[in-house]
Amino acid sequence: VTLRIETSQSNGSETAVGAVFGFEVQQVWLVDETFCTAAAQGETVERTRTLQHWPSRLRLRLPQRSPPTTDSWGLRRILLTDTASGRSFEVLRACWNEGCDEVADNTTRRVWSDSEYNEYEVPQLHPPEWLLGPWGSCCCPSGNNFSSGCTPGEQPRAVQCSEDTPGACSTIGTRPAEVKTCQDYSHCPFDPFCPLGLDNDVGASCEGQALGLLGLLLTMVLVLGLTCRFCKWRWFACHSKCLSSRVVHPTAVSEEGHAREGRQLAPRQGGKADGRAARGDDVEMVFHSAHVG
Repeated sequence: VTLRIETSQSNGSETAVGAVFGFEVQQVWLVDETFCTAAAQGETVERTRTLQHWPSRLRLRLPQRSPPTTDSWGLRRILLTDTASGRSFEVLRACWNEGCDEVADNTTRRVWSDSEYNEYEVPQLHPPEWLLGPWGSCCCPSGNNFSSGCTPGEQPRAVQCSEDTPGACSTIGTRPAEVKTCQDYSHCPFDPFCPLGLDNDVGASCEGQALGLLGLLLTMVLVLGLTCRFCKWRWFACHSKCLSSRVVHPTAVSEEGHAREGRQLAPRQGGKADGRAARGDDVEMVFHSAHVG
């Protein structure tokens, strides 16, 4: 196996005394060996050792010196590689910038003692496998559930190899699908132009629902227009009937005027000439009454 340790870029991460290391194999700690005698800031140091079995744990400490020396070693990443297969495993995941600083809950990244070990679990040497995440929600036709790569009608999931070594999972088959088609949009927000949703149980697309909604609105407008025209026609008919009932017919006016004038001229009907004059006056008055009416 090859043990590779990367020194962090944090201030004071370099070591002037180096470190010793040891592996636990089948529940037995092997004798410690010198890993390095010094390491500069940002430097990567590696060591290869032959083992009968894959180790289960790794330990590190500073070498013992007399007199004791105050020193420490800041770590960025620890990588263990199976040289037979070329597969690599992160024993200590990489850190960046302030993540590599020495803090209370980050003591595994600083080797500081020559008597107490820093111990790390080594991932088991299982055949690589594809790690499949759960299927996500069906991507809504409007908006974005996950990222800019969300495509309506697709349902995504996370797919990754159990090992970080490039191409480690290529020997166990093709990469599983990360997306699949879907028609379950029950979780999507309400769309006024698609009121029934896009579930396949409905059996109607959003385009069809939008056309149906448009047709319904046009029908409502048409019915409302016809109703308004009918009400307007009824109003005019009623109004005209009411006006006609108030108008006095000219014949009735002339007859009424003739009767009134006849009564006024009755005392003058003694002579023939007076009778003609009376009838003439009567005709003239009737004419005026009809004209005024």
